[in-house]
Amino acid sequence: MGNGVLSRWPVERVGREALPRGPRGLEDYPRGVTWVRVRHPSGVVLDVGSLHLHQKGDAPDRALRVEQVRAAARSGFGGGAAARLLVGDYNARPGSPTLDAATALGWRDLWPEAEPGSPGYSGSVLGAGSPKRIDYVLAAPASGTVLRATRGELVGPRTNGDSGKLISDHKAVVVDLTLDVPVGP
Repeated sequence: MGNGVLSRWPVERVGREALPRGPRGLEDYPRGVTWVRVRHPSGVVLDVGSLHLHQKGDAPDRALRVEQVRAAARSGFGGGAAARLLVGDYNARPGSPTLDAATALGWRDLWPEAEPGSPGYSGSVLGAGSPKRIDYVLAAPASGTVLRATRGELVGPRTNGDSGKLISDHKAVVVDLTLDVPVGP
């Protein structure tokens, strides 16, 4: 699956790591997480990973997503970043074992902080099933860094009268952040 990260700030490093693959051969697309290290104009470094986890729904598929999110959460460039963000299509709802696994590894879901009370429905916007929340912005700030989600927005395909080319069946989850980073000696 092709994952990408767009940045208005300089990208210092790019990497990709494969995620666990299911037993169904071609039915289980190869999945991975794409990492970029970006430098904010202030000098603060952020690592951003983009992923798309397995989408099927039976018990082995749900277990595979848990394996994939654990692998993605542990991957990346290692230390040196003020915060790590892991964004994308998790194909899992809030409170699922997939999200619980990420939380257990120190990641937190920023949407409820950015837009308290908003369901954040981003998936199935084209009428292919009920609206659902399966796309996330998760964060793991470095020790001493305070990260706050200040605003959220869902951006994406209109379902009626859209004359442009459709690039996704999901809305993009946009979260504005502030970081308080400790200053060294």
